[in-house]
Amino acid sequence: MNRRLLLQRLLGGSLLISAGWMLKSIFLPVTNHEKLIWRSWIDHLIPTDQTPGALDLEIDHKLWQEAEQDIAVLVLVRQGCSWLNQVALQNYNLSFVELNETQANTIITFATQSPFHYLPNRFFRYSHLRAMQLYYTDPRSRIGTVWEQTPQPIGFINYQQRCTHV
Repeated sequence: MNRRLLLQRLLGGSLLISAGWMLKSIFLPVTNHEKLIWRSWIDHLIPTDQTPGALDLEIDHKLWQEAEQDIAVLVLVRQGCSWLNQVALQNYNLSFVELNETQANTIITFATQSPFHYLPNRFFRYSHLRAMQLYYTDPRSRIGTVWEQTPQPIGFINYQQRCTHV
């Protein structure tokens, strides 16, 4: 067997394997356990303290609905949830849902420190950024803070009008 044929077969095999993983994430029905992992993940990212948490504002449901509208995001979310559970089982012999705060934070830290294009980091960056966006655009997230109204309630300043403070 020559080198070109070997490379073609290796590339074809790896493409089939990755396509199979994506198709599994798309076509298999979502389990309740996956949704519980997702809910727990979002709760650990934005927990309830003096202000409402992400679950109080139903950020987990909003993000899941967005994921169902975009196949690439759905695949990322499902693979991320699978990864979370797998790491939790390997390290703590518990499902991710059953972890305490310290154990979950260890996994979150690992995800943030993984290489940029690897699944854990991509999953963390997407879910954290999007959850924060949805959280802070909801006025209920500011209850109990000194900042209870939108940052610019009267809109942007008109820089063309004459300065009156001089």
